[in-house]
Amino acid sequence: MDGDGETMATREEIDREAEENRKEALLASTQSLQPNFNRSNLTHKQISKLQELHKKRMQIKANSKVHKKPQASKKSQTSSHSPDEATKAVLGARY
Repeated sequence: MDGDGETMATREEIDREAEENRKEALLASTQSLQPNFNRSNLTHKQISKLQELHKKRMQIKANSKVHKKPQASKKSQTSSHSPDEATKAVLGARY
């Protein structure tokens, strides 16, 4: 691969990582994930489940950085950014 191709791949990787970090920061700042969050329309069980899912997400992300895996296909990359079914069920209409 020529120098330009490597630069483009590096830029795409940096952009993708920056986007992931932005999304993680947004998720981490979500009020429902904070330990002292109390909202009347969410049950304590739902809040606990959201916090548990967030912790698992962070563990998976930390593990994936340690064990850098080969590039995934475009289809699998797009689906990995969408909320999982449990999160959709808890959050309801937001997604």
